[in-house]
Amino acid sequence: QNTMQSVHLSVEDHSIYFSQPGVAVNLSGFLKGYALETIKSILNECMIENALINMGNSSVLALGNHPVGTGWKVNNILLRNDSPERRHIVSPRDGKLVEGARQISVVTTNGAIGEILSTALFAADSEQTKVLVGIYAQCRVYIYPPC
Repeated sequence: QNTMQSVHLSVEDHSIYFSQPGVAVNLSGFLKGYALETIKSILNECMIENALINMGNSSVLALGNHPVGTGWKVNNILLRNDSPERRHIVSPRDGKLVEGARQISVVTTNGAIGEILSTALFAADSEQTKVLVGIYAQCRVYIYPPC
């Protein structure tokens, strides 16, 4: 039984349980992304154009420029206005960081679903991708390169 199949949700009981030891749900990536979006809105409302908000180097909001340079340097990566440089998705198969040049976009009416689905698709193999796209058929999913 793979990790995804060991997660069981009960709508009636408002509960979740795992049929495999060691399985857990980690919402930190989603929550950090949500927090950064909230912070970005506040900064925009206050007309702040230059800011760096760093939540552990895996989720970073970079707006504008550092006072003495162009962009913002975080862990030797130059970030410029919401640069998409991120490495924070851990594979449920081997516990290692997911690497690669895959690009995933999810278009949905719910930002939380979009964040969760895009992260799951990034870590999914081709069979898991087919299952997820089928479950979330109401969402538009773009994957490059295709699996």
